Amino acid sequence: PLLPTLALLASRVFCAPFGLNPGFLLAAICQVWGAVYVFRLASTPKRKLAVAVGLVYAAAAHELFDALATADPNWVLAPLLGAAIYHLALWHRDRELRDAVLTAADVGLLAFAGPGGIALGFAVLGGMARHVSLTARGPKEERNGLKWMVWTPFCYCLALLLLWNWLVMDSPFFLLGRLGQALQGRTATHLIEATTGALGFELGWFVVASMLAAGLCLTPGHPLRTTASSLTLGLLAVVLVRTVCSALHLYPVGCGILLATGSLCLVGLSLVGADWQGHRPRMLAGVGLLVVGFLASHLTPGTGLREEARFAEGAPPPEEIATYIDQYWPSSRVAVYGMRTSAIYHDPQEKRFVARVDFHEGEFLEQASDEILHLLVPPDNNRYYPQGVSPFSSIATEGHSRLLLEKTWASGWQLWRCVVSPERHSPLQGL
Repeated sequence: PLLPTLALLASRVFCAPFGLNPGFLLAAICQVWGAVYVFRLASTPKRKLAVAVGLVYAAAAHELFDALATADPNWVLAPLLGAAIYHLALWHRDRELRDAVLTAADVGLLAFAGPGGIALGFAVLGGMARHVSLTARGPKEERNGLKWMVWTPFCYCLALLLLWNWLVMDSPFFLLGRLGQALQGRTATHLIEATTGALGFELGWFVVASMLAAGLCLTPGHPLRTTASSLTLGLLAVVLVRTVCSALHLYPVGCGILLATGSLCLVGLSLVGADWQGHRPRMLAGVGLLVVGFLASHLTPGTGLREEARFAEGAPPPEEIATYIDQYWPSSRVAVYGMRTSAIYHDPQEKRFVARVDFHEGEFLEQASDEILHLLVPPDNNRYYPQGVSPFSSIATEGHSRLLLEKTWASGWQLWRCVVSPERHSPLQGL
């Protein structure tokens, strides 16, 4: 995604003279920045203290702690989402046009965060537009103009995203193309079963508890309840996108950060808007839900999240692959395909590993006719590509007429050599 990429590049430029880790610095700054917006919702020192205790407590939940401990450049989304929720809460309370504009601008920038950010933006802005239709007073033209103003930054950022994909990936609808390829060979029944099976892993216990607690602690008619409802709808949209994409082995980045940040915002909204005097039983029930969610997150953590973080386990080291190939083919390079495999064997200069997102057999064979080329195939275990659908699944189990298996690792990784010899290496060259 565009936004985390540019943020990490800027952080690397800043950290280079000081020898700092750009990923950790970027994550730390964005986490603190996002928390500041939650604190600003509280108007009294007592409320601020309650929010501080609540955020520390929530951060210790399993899924949130795992996210906070990672140096993920997608943490750049935290201040954007925090600012959007802060200004959305002010708009629901004061109805100031300035807060509506800032909310629309912050949510619009989330379009550069990938599928999760786009889904959250549609949900939050849809709820905001619906709220305008139900509560706004004045002429119809004024209400329609406010709706257009709310949607304009988001639509503009989507247009820029399409332009970016066209310039970088040579296709404005690159994401839709990836989705279409993933859907090939998938029946509706298989997709529903895979999505249902992954739903429990993608929706953490504490995230669910924070949604329910917000519904209890924020009484009907409270302005923050409307804000929490919009945020809950957005988080559910992120969960849906993440679950479906995981079932299709697309692995959208940033969704976990959005869920963690949104959950912290819901806890902050609940504590800021809690009414302990008039609705004590509701408040106690909300706090009880947070306690249950906290305990459940540690007692039954989602294995899907841990699996996602350990996808590189078992992959042969790049040095081992290079050493083996150098024994017989010192000039050969290794082609790797897919998002996860390319992340493991990252070689910006492509001196030894040639990484591509998609595998096209014709392009691979054309490249093999110009140089000696190896192909590294991940294990057929549904972790790197769809099992039974991807061409790598067929290669791993049945082989290929143009490939010769040279080495297999115990973890299931396979190293194949393309037998299409370049002309300069042909044994018939001297005849």
